[in-house]
Amino acid sequence: WLRFGQEKSALDVLRELAGMLDVDISALREQQAAIVDAIKRWLDTRRCLLILDDVWVFEQAKPFTRLHAGRLLTTRVREVATRAGGRTQELDTLEPRQALRLLAACMQTDADLSTDA
Repeated sequence: WLRFGQEKSALDVLRELAGMLDVDISALREQQAAIVDAIKRWLDTRRCLLILDDVWVFEQAKPFTRLHAGRLLTTRVREVATRAGGRTQELDTLEPRQALRLLAACMQTDADLSTDA
């Protein structure tokens, strides 16, 4: 799960991913393409889903399109999703009661989460 937001660059998140995967990039410094290649080599022998969460500009997601992994991208900006390719699915914001029912279903409980206990 890779969180972007407005403040993180692709390079920031690539460094985080390399750390999660235990890929040594210490000698690569600011070389974004080389870091992508190192992560790509690690992923080439595995099956992986990368969740790119809260991407604001396509440039944040662009290097991740070179990786051989499944990608799920969340964004508030339609152009980012369109430029990233793949299939898009627009979602509305859940009402609080809907969100609590979804949370209860994920927790596999019938409890009413909307009441204070």
